[in-house]
Amino acid sequence: MVWIIVAACELVIIGLLLFFLLRGRSSQKKIIDKASDIARGQIGVDDIKLRAEKSSNGIVAGAFNSIKNNLLTFIEATKNNVVTITDAVDKLTESAEANTQDNKSIADGAAQVAEKTSEQFEIVKNNLELIESSNARMQEINAAISLVEGTLSQVTGNSHEGLQRLESYKDDMSVMADNLNRIDSILLEFNQEIAKISEIGDFIIDINEQLILLALNASIEAARAGEVGRGFAVVAGQMNEMSVKTKEGMDSITSILGEIVESSKQVNESIKNCSDTYDKSQVTFELVNTSFKTINEQNQDIQAKMEEIMAKFEIVADNSEDSRTMAQNIYKTSEAISERTESIASVTTKVSEQSKRIGDYAGELGGMLKGIQRLLGGFNTAITPTKTRPISGKKVRILAISMLDNDFWFGVKRGANYAITEMSELPAEIIYEGIVPYEGWGDDLAKKINKLVDEGLDGITFPGFIDSIVPALARAQAAGVKIISYNCECSSRVKRLALYAPDNADQARSAAKATVDYLEKRGNVLILESDMTIGSNKIRSEAFLDAIESYHGINIVGKVPIGDSAEDVYNKTAKAIREHMDIQVIYVISGYLDAAAKAIVDAGLQSRVKAVGFDHTPIIFDYIKRGAILAAVGQDAFGQGHDPIVYLYNNIVTGEALPSDTILCRASVVDGDNVGNMVM
Repeated sequence: MVWIIVAACELVIIGLLLFFLLRGRSSQKKIIDKASDIARGQIGVDDIKLRAEKSSNGIVAGAFNSIKNNLLTFIEATKNNVVTITDAVDKLTESAEANTQDNKSIADGAAQVAEKTSEQFEIVKNNLELIESSNARMQEINAAISLVEGTLSQVTGNSHEGLQRLESYKDDMSVMADNLNRIDSILLEFNQEIAKISEIGDFIIDINEQLILLALNASIEAARAGEVGRGFAVVAGQMNEMSVKTKEGMDSITSILGEIVESSKQVNESIKNCSDTYDKSQVTFELVNTSFKTINEQNQDIQAKMEEIMAKFEIVADNSEDSRTMAQNIYKTSEAISERTESIASVTTKVSEQSKRIGDYAGELGGMLKGIQRLLGGFNTAITPTKTRPISGKKVRILAISMLDNDFWFGVKRGANYAITEMSELPAEIIYEGIVPYEGWGDDLAKKINKLVDEGLDGITFPGFIDSIVPALARAQAAGVKIISYNCECSSRVKRLALYAPDNADQARSAAKATVDYLEKRGNVLILESDMTIGSNKIRSEAFLDAIESYHGINIVGKVPIGDSAEDVYNKTAKAIREHMDIQVIYVISGYLDAAAKAIVDAGLQSRVKAVGFDHTPIIFDYIKRGAILAAVGQDAFGQGHDPIVYLYNNIVTGEALPSDTILCRASVVDGDNVGNMVM
């Protein structure tokens, strides 16, 4: 396929050269020189630039440039595909080998499965018998639990009834205590009444003693009176007798009252003892009552637990039944497995044979890829690695650093990957480090560089604008590590071997020429400026302004600073075209040209406003076709990723000097006239 395309390209070029051989000898010489370069395999040449592009020679040059650029694009795309397919072949080969080994293992495993399946039959059968036995035991346990549950229910009922009786007994005891208290009050009143009676008795005895004295006095007076006083003597005698009887009666009453008082004291003591005993019984009752409540609560808890156990037991019983069913299914499945194991072993053998054929095909595909690589080597689009072996006999270790935050850097990565594939059979270890910016990434990268230097590193390629790693690079250089910067010039503190970069001034002039031609030397231009401390950005800005300075009809309406993100470029472009309705061209001096084009398309202004800038990607080509991008100047992203690595490797191995202190990468312009011919 590659030879057909190459042959077709050569035929077209030869035909065009013959057709215009007699026209414009100066222009023809340029065309012939470029054609000669291509005939020698030097595909990586610059575009033919003619002033009279609409002349016949200009048309031929444009066609030549398109064919050459398409051939370059095809070759570089093929290189990318070689990397991708090589990785796929390696993985396919590994997978085929692993699959063959796995199939062998499966076949061996199938035989073991067949052997183990018979053992499984016995195990499942025994398991079924155990499950049946377990079911019988579980039914017995279920019956026992039911009896325990019934007994607990009776105990709970009895405990509840006992609590009710204790409450009734407590009420009766309270009534008895109230009655004892009332009796104690009555006895107290009775004792008080007896005391009053005793006082009356004392009064009567006192009167009786006075009567005795009175009777004695009456007897004395009656004796004195003689016969006349005899009657008084009789009265006095009767009074003495009555006093004696009164005293005897009062003595008897006093004795009885004393016995009553003594009995009352004994009753009081008995009542007090009853009261004390009641108080003690109250404490005992409370303890008994509490115990009964505790017993009742515990019985209720036990009953609840038994109900819970019964529920779980039912689940276990259900699970046991399910287990029995599953065991039966396993038994049946084991029979099916046993039947199918032999067929699996047979199929595995066939798959193993197919895997071997896949491995053979992968080997053939790998050989074909090596042939394609040799074919690509016939077209000198870039520098090729030397076949000279290092004198030290050790692998050459090179660290390749790039950013990885937009399409341009993905192109750089593809170039680095091709270098890794191209040098896979050489004594080289290429360590690619793609950076997606995050906070502190510069410090982390510097640490990695220091670590690799300590482990042993021979070379470093890096974008010259990464200033945060300059101290680490200086340390590496002091340790003998060789360095090539690319994309733009690096800090003067880094003594690099060479700078590999586009001719930023020439690229800016190409962008300016496309702008002037589109505006027909009259119109308004806005410049979107990125970080102007980066040398390439500054050169692109100054060279663009110098190129259009002589065209007085072209006005620079403003310079808008932009950040290093697609979102910021989009927003700044959208704002600019809203605020400046007279803008016709927007010059983007850094990346994200596609973001500016998207803002123009979203505003529906692609028929009036165009963007111009750098990089060649499928999306940029699409925006050129849609009219939002006027022209895009290529920076050879693939070459910036590939060539510095190979140049550095060759220098380290052979010690040969590099072609120049500054090596310019290939440049080309894609616009509306040739974008339809681009292969991407």
